[in-house]
Amino acid sequence: MFRSFCKRLVQIIVGRDSSANLPFLHDPSLRSISNAKIQPSLSLHYLRNASGLSPDLSLKASQKLFIRTSSTSRCETVLTLLDTYGLPKPQISKLITKYPSLLFADPDNTLKPKLEFFSNMGISGPSLANILCRDPSVLDCSLEDHVIPLVNFLKSFIHSDGDMGIILGRLRLLKGVLELMGPNIEILREQGLPDSVISQLILRRPQLLTWKASRFKEKLLQTKQMGFDTSSLLFVQGFLASAQMNKPTWEAKLGVFWGFGWLENEVICLFRKQPGYLTRSESIIRTHLKFYMKKLDWTPVNIIENSDLLHQSLEKKIIPKCLVLGVLSSKGIFEKERLGTALKMNEVKFLKMFVMKYENELPELLKLYKSMAESPRPETGSEEGSRADNL
Repeated sequence: MFRSFCKRLVQIIVGRDSSANLPFLHDPSLRSISNAKIQPSLSLHYLRNASGLSPDLSLKASQKLFIRTSSTSRCETVLTLLDTYGLPKPQISKLITKYPSLLFADPDNTLKPKLEFFSNMGISGPSLANILCRDPSVLDCSLEDHVIPLVNFLKSFIHSDGDMGIILGRLRLLKGVLELMGPNIEILREQGLPDSVISQLILRRPQLLTWKASRFKEKLLQTKQMGFDTSSLLFVQGFLASAQMNKPTWEAKLGVFWGFGWLENEVICLFRKQPGYLTRSESIIRTHLKFYMKKLDWTPVNIIENSDLLHQSLEKKIIPKCLVLGVLSSKGIFEKERLGTALKMNEVKFLKMFVMKYENELPELLKLYKSMAESPRPETGSEEGSRADNL
């Protein structure tokens, strides 16, 4: 089965400017490739039927490829080698379609040493394919001068091969990364971040550490000025959120809160508790504030105290509970002061305390809750739907 796949895939080779993709093609014996017979219809047929690309992408990719009718032994060897290290067939297709010059790399001297190195780290199959598809230049750069030093550097912070595979798969560039990350790591240490926190930052967003040192330090100091504790993992979340927002974006988010009467220090307090929330769209933030402040009559202090609720769906979690508690409140059974605690309960506990407990007196509660919690979301409107506006 795989050999049949190889024979079909091996027909695809790079057309014009092949060396611009990867500098694999330095063998003079390969110069005759440019004289090969072009059969674009076969390339298009393969891309659609074997690689699984959409018709539009297949057509676009086929314009850069042609079919070679001469010897294909090296190409078959490369494909077999990739299969040996567990790369799934669809990802091999993706890799070769994006970087067809890979078919002409030296299997023994260029490819196998890197594949073996990763395999010895426990990185193979889909994880290895993800790294190669993300940055195939790793197969062309020096193992001794670039790959091994980078991995050894990362190992001083990351002690799991599984995590190492995740990090390498998230980096868009492996060659030269060490020179970019080193100065930023020193900046983190200078600002008091322990290695345990630095390791989490590397794991979650390694590409951030390849930023220019000046920009990196600016965002880091900005996060510190917000009052985050550099020894806390919450600092990582704050730093990542800060890095996602430029000044105009941050000011636009502040504007939404100001529109509901918040003070800047209250927004910063919320940001320290839930950094990721401020990266959500202005529309979603506005919907939440409108519901909690207008419908539930909460103050900024109430929202900050119950900020975990901001990550729960209004449609599926919050509104169904509010409807049940509203019925109980109208009967004098529930006090508003307990609202935050009740809304933070998981579903099992909430149903036990506020629905099943009153099933004899108020049998409609369960039906009301489930009709709201299980009904499909509206197809239009904000991410949280339009029910909040109808309450």
